[in-house]
Amino acid sequence: MDNTPEVAAEVKDNLSLLMSLAEAKGKAYEDEIQQDLLLGKTSDNLTIAITKIVSKRTEFRAYTKSDTTNIVNEVKNSLAKIFSGDPQIMEGIAGVVGTALTAIIGAGEGQESEARYYAVAVDYPAIVRFDFAFWGRNIRAQSIKSYMESVLTCVAFKSAVDLSKLAFNDFLALYAPILNQAYGGDQKKINQMVKNAADIYGLYKVPLASASAAANSSPERLQAAGTPHVRLRSWEAVDHTSI
Repeated sequence: MDNTPEVAAEVKDNLSLLMSLAEAKGKAYEDEIQQDLLLGKTSDNLTIAITKIVSKRTEFRAYTKSDTTNIVNEVKNSLAKIFSGDPQIMEGIAGVVGTALTAIIGAGEGQESEARYYAVAVDYPAIVRFDFAFWGRNIRAQSIKSYMESVLTCVAFKSAVDLSKLAFNDFLALYAPILNQAYGGDQKKINQMVKNAADIYGLYKVPLASASAAANSSPERLQAAGTPHVRLRSWEAVDHTSI
């Protein structure tokens, strides 16, 4: 590698530019998620309304291909810090997050990828909404790849759900894929977790017209809900194509 002062300065500038881009993406995601949460609170749209944002995390990471597995695990572990409920539920959410991260990391050279995902789950004794946003760019320039091959932005929000605006059946439709991911074919455990969720609704005196029936229904119905939806976009980078 050319180690002349001019080349070293250029590499430093490009690295700084990449990290600035990652930080800008993080700020944009924060604003976007907060706007989505606000709309869910003030209008009758199809997202889950919240009462308060409880916590949020934004991280930026640079890594090489040899670090890929470690990076995915580190991000999943970091996101787990904002969840205090059943560890297996967090594993269910983290499994989907890990899939999105792996897809971003696996993008081609010079490409940018992003993913948005939200989930609703029990974080006893509350029911919470998690919003995740990820952005990554794989480096093309050989000079920079000596230092890092990809840069990653991770944003996570945890919010308290407005249970007065969330029917129990709607909650189950969102929660079931997480339960399936967390417990697989353990129908007894899934049924117990549904009953626990119904009890939480009772704590907050939310009308439960069908909660008891749903809590005692066959877990196979929940498994039919499928898997969480992740929006993943990938495109060829236009700006700074030399990076």
